[in-house]
Amino acid sequence: MPVRTLSPDREKSILPLSVDLRSKARWLSVLLPSFLCWGGSSTSSSGKARRTAYLDGLRGFAAFLVYWGHHELWAHDGMGAERIFENAYGYEKQHFLVAFPGIRTFFSGGHFAVSVFFVLSGYVLSAKPLALIQAGEYLQLGDNLSSALFRRWLRLHLPVIATTFIYLTFLHLFHISATPELKGTYGEEVWNWYIEFKNFSFIFRGGGEPWFTYNFHSWSIPVEFRGSIIVYTALLAFSRLRRNMRLAGEAGLIFYFLYIADGWFGALFISGMLLCDLDLLAARDNLPDIFLMLGPFQEGIIYFLFVVSIYLGGVPSRTWDLQALRDSPGWYYLSFLKPQAVFDYKWFYLFWASTFIVTAIGRIGWLKRFFELRFNQYLGRISFAFYLVHGPVLWVLGDRLYAAVGWVRDSHATNCPGWIDRFPLPRTGPLGLEVSFLATHLILLPITLWLAEIVTKLIDEPSQYVRIGTPLTGGGCRLFPLSLLYAGGPGSDATLINRDIAVSDADINGGRDGPSTNTPPLPFTIMVSRILRFAPLVALLILTLSTFYYLYRAIHVDTHPDLDLGLETATTSDRKTLPDLTVSQIIANTHHEIASNSTPDGRYFRIDFRSRRGINPSIIPHPTKPNTWIITAQLHEPGRREKDSAWFVELVCDAVFQDKGRTLRCIDYPFILPIAATEGNNALCSGSLAFFALSIGPHDARVFYGPDAPYTIYGSNSAVTCFGQWILDFRLLVDWPASDTITDYGFRRATELQRPATAPYLAVEKNWFLFWDRAGNAYAHYDVAPTRAFAALTLDGSVGSDLAPAAASADAACLQKYLPQMQDPDHESIHQATNSLAVTLCMRADPNCHPDDSNTVILTIFQHKRFVEFHSSYDPYVMLFWQRAPFEVYGISDMPLWIHGRGMMDEGNQTEMMYVTSIGWKTAGQKYHGYLDDVMFLAFGVEDADTAGVDVVAGDLVAGVGKC
Repeated sequence: MPVRTLSPDREKSILPLSVDLRSKARWLSVLLPSFLCWGGSSTSSSGKARRTAYLDGLRGFAAFLVYWGHHELWAHDGMGAERIFENAYGYEKQHFLVAFPGIRTFFSGGHFAVSVFFVLSGYVLSAKPLALIQAGEYLQLGDNLSSALFRRWLRLHLPVIATTFIYLTFLHLFHISATPELKGTYGEEVWNWYIEFKNFSFIFRGGGEPWFTYNFHSWSIPVEFRGSIIVYTALLAFSRLRRNMRLAGEAGLIFYFLYIADGWFGALFISGMLLCDLDLLAARDNLPDIFLMLGPFQEGIIYFLFVVSIYLGGVPSRTWDLQALRDSPGWYYLSFLKPQAVFDYKWFYLFWASTFIVTAIGRIGWLKRFFELRFNQYLGRISFAFYLVHGPVLWVLGDRLYAAVGWVRDSHATNCPGWIDRFPLPRTGPLGLEVSFLATHLILLPITLWLAEIVTKLIDEPSQYVRIGTPLTGGGCRLFPLSLLYAGGPGSDATLINRDIAVSDADINGGRDGPSTNTPPLPFTIMVSRILRFAPLVALLILTLSTFYYLYRAIHVDTHPDLDLGLETATTSDRKTLPDLTVSQIIANTHHEIASNSTPDGRYFRIDFRSRRGINPSIIPHPTKPNTWIITAQLHEPGRREKDSAWFVELVCDAVFQDKGRTLRCIDYPFILPIAATEGNNALCSGSLAFFALSIGPHDARVFYGPDAPYTIYGSNSAVTCFGQWILDFRLLVDWPASDTITDYGFRRATELQRPATAPYLAVEKNWFLFWDRAGNAYAHYDVAPTRAFAALTLDGSVGSDLAPAAASADAACLQKYLPQMQDPDHESIHQATNSLAVTLCMRADPNCHPDDSNTVILTIFQHKRFVEFHSSYDPYVMLFWQRAPFEVYGISDMPLWIHGRGMMDEGNQTEMMYVTSIGWKTAGQKYHGYLDDVMFLAFGVEDADTAGVDVVAGDLVAGVGKC
């Protein structure tokens, strides 16, 4: 192709430093969105679409699918969107239209779109080199490949560098809470950004996170660079082969990447290369004979490939577990096609889907015309920038708009409380197309497109200058190209979502426009001049961002005026959302505050059962999986009104920490513990207790480790009272690892626990706990107040006599001193809450620390409950008693515990209701016994609506214990 040079007019317009009218018009064209003035642009200068223009449209439409899919999952996260959108239609008997084959692509087609990107990249990167190979221009081929490889890293990463740096600066400048969580200072943030980026962009790294936290969606950039190197290497390796051998080599590479090595991305790139090779051969009437033989059947074959691609493009992507695919309707037999080499099965099926659809679209007239539509061509032009900016827009503006219209997430309570239900809209409409969801995109989509166009004009397109003087589309903006370290070169390559996919017809016809020559870089003065022209844009951006910031502050402060109050002016009615520091100061003289040992801000972490809600949780370490815990909770879904049905079940799942330790989340969706309902004596449930006679299933189960095995104690219908306490070996209820032999330690069947004869039953028993002495003998503890009651336990649930009287004389003074005094007995009570753990009162790290009867105690937590103005609040207290007989009390908290992050609420000295239900050691392999320097979990419910926990060093927990 002939090389364009700088015209005299252009030289005059860029050398002066003054801003002339042409410069102002140019800046206006940069800032004015093209979708507001369609008449100003066209598909091509001649008005006729290029032969490969449909590929631009396909790339743009795929980028839109990524945008739409991320917004669908983000907005619907509160209802377990992944479980619905990313599983097959009919999976787990769920039948939603958004998961129906074909339709699902428009709601969760992000992975399909990415696979299409990679096929298109392989196509475009190889277009000019293959044209040169077929023309026998090997010298030009060497120049082309050297130029393309030199610039490839810059073209892929410079837009990422620019957009992420602007994003983190924006978050710090306006103190916006979004993704990711900000560091303490801007300097720390920039350093962390640098560290992450240098590791993220090095494609030969052997470990570390694949994510760049300043834009998670850019995970595919290093993959793109690796795929590019594969294509360039294959082109060079195959350049001297004859036609059939070259095609066989490309097919062989695909087979290797799919069936021998787990290199799905390499297969996608080479697939694009193969398709391009065949298209170029077809343009030269030089296809192998087998394709000529299939010519009469082409239309049927192409439509078949299109239908298959649409079906395979909807492969369930929720998990990597192949069994889940086999359990998905319509995928059982297809699941046996997965090669052994492919680890994540979805990419195998997406390889065929993306290859087939790129093959089909150019040969189906109506589809090709659809992707040549002006809007799709526009999306194709801005697609790379669209891909890069849609995440930040979603995390900053989209998150707040979703909160405002009613799509509330857990993070909104801390990130943007002032936006929650600010402008609630109805959720009328089918799943994924609700009115409240669609309405937000009247704002989000134009803003995202506008920002993407600005990034395209100022960063993406300048970074893709191939020849000096080539004007940019969409406004003729001729700015300093950021990646012009090597200008010009005979040929072009592509970015992640390739701007250069628009291969010229001359290239398709063999590249016979004649050789091109390299052009020297722009003079330094021209570069400086263009850099200075950014000043007006920077000023406008600052003005726009400032307007958004003050609008945000106006809404936020108007909704939460207490955020501006000092401690001296804070009153009880102002405490609902007081900052943590203020709360800590208020409760400093009334509570012992404990903070998380692992979360960044010391606040407690959420326990997330994904699509389900629970209360009264428990946490124990997984017996074999590292950094994994088993979590349980009682199912609580207010819309189901289980309190009216009296039907109770317990959820359970394996969980890991996510969100930088802020969430302990189920790895997969929870299942129900198979605890059978029990028969009771309904005659004992009369009057106000008649409700309990209708109870079905376990109630408020605690899961905990004993010295040898895990157990669960739960409430259920009783033969000796209205509602009793039952115990069961927890290992028999879950998929306990076979490597852990289930030795019979007792309670292999549900066993009702009994009281001693001298300690009469209550009508409704709750919160009993077991403890063990150093010899491994088990005891049941029934009451803390007004007096203790406990007895030795046998494996059939029966107990001996009440042992508490032997410790009563020693306990009396201590209980009198440290038990909270009840001012209103009608609305206050003290009762047990958690299971027990044994703690040796010295450090595990101390070589002189040896557990014995003189330094080891039993730790449990009881609650002081108060009921004021129809709202309960609970204050937890630690109680320690000796692990050896007569088990007298060692000490009790002199003030109640306050978990950091707990909220202040309303009048009447109320606080956010947190009810501690269980305690357990955090470290894998640790069961019942621990030391002061070990970390333990406190699991608790929040306002009978959610589950949470805090990990705290045992020594910090007992620091406020007053000794007897």
